[in-house]
Order: sequence, then structure tokens, then C-alpha cells
Amino acid sequence: MTVSGKHALVTTDDAAAIIDVADPSAPVVRATYPTAGTPQAVALADAVLVTDLDGGLRMLDPTDVAVAASHSPSFAEPGDPVTIRLTVTNEGPSSAQGVVVTTTLPAGLVYASSSPACDETAGVVTCALGELANGADSTITVTVTAPAPGSFDATAVVTNKATEIHLPNNMVTRRVTVLDEVSRTHLPLVLKAP
Repeated sequence: MTVSGKHALVTTDDAAAIIDVADPSAPVVRATYPTAGTPQAVALADAVLVTDLDGGLRMLDPTDVAVAASHSPSFAEPGDPVTIRLTVTNEGPSSAQGVVVTTTLPAGLVYASSSPACDETAGVVTCALGELANGADSTITVTVTAPAPGSFDATAVVTNKATEIHLPNNMVTRRVTVLDEVSRTHLPLVLKAP
């Protein structure tokens, strides 16, 4: 079979497909080869991408970029600033190109600032980090406020232009809890033995 453009073999546990990736932003499935059952689509998100070079197969710039999150303070009052700290790590083995972290703020959280400077539109904060070398990490802080009490889940997703080989660590959700003054004064006191 001849496949035009740059092509790839995508494999999962139970299927394989030939993908035309001449335009990486719009891959085209050319053929599928299920190992059992009826023909089926192969999801790129669940696959490992390889390319055919001189009759051999190799990974296309494989990388594992992960994002983790923390925030402070643990509890806030309405109007207080809360800082969400996002740590992006390239666990390799290749350098990650075009790394972007997108943080979606729910209704109830108001964007105040970020460092480094990121773009914010309608509660979606987009931070372009560029290249992240194998083993390197980068930190982003996003400061928000909440006008009213409640629990609010902020979700961050990291993407890059290389072949992502482990998707579960590409997304993290952090719950920000904002209490009214009465609730805050009645938080339980936890004592630890010396």
C-alpha cells in the first residue's frame, strides 16, 4: 500500500493503523488492521506513534510531559488572592517542542495575574512555554480570587508537539475552597503529638 506524505504506524493493544501525518494538526487514517473483531477506528490519544524509516520503525520524538499542581492558601475568604502553582516536567526521553499549558477556571474564580505572563480569555489561561528539554521543568503561577464562598475546580492541561507517550499525567485538577468568615472561624483544630 502506498501512503502519500509523511506516514506513521499507530498501534494499540488490539489494532493498528496507517496514518498520514503530512499535516500533524490533521492526521488522516488511511487503513486499519484490527487483530480481532470487526474493523475499528484507532484513537491517536491511546496509541504510540512510530514512523517507517528505511524499513525500520522508530518512535517519533517520544516524550512524556507532565503537569502537577498545588495552591495556597489552603482556604481563603471571598476576595482573597489564591495562587495556583503549576509545575510542568519533561520526563523524556526527547525534548518537548511547543509546550503549552491551558488552565480552565470555573465560574466563581476570577483571573488576576500569572507568572510568567500568560494570555487569559473568558477564564481560560494559556501559557506558551516553548521548548522543554529532557529532564527539565518549568513553573507557572496563576493568581485568582473568588467573590463568594464555594469550592471551585481549576483544571490544567499540558500539550506539546512531540509524540506524547503517557497521557494520564497531562491533566490535573485543583480544588480551591473559599469560606465565609463564619465557616473559617469554625475550622477544626488538628493537634499532632510531639
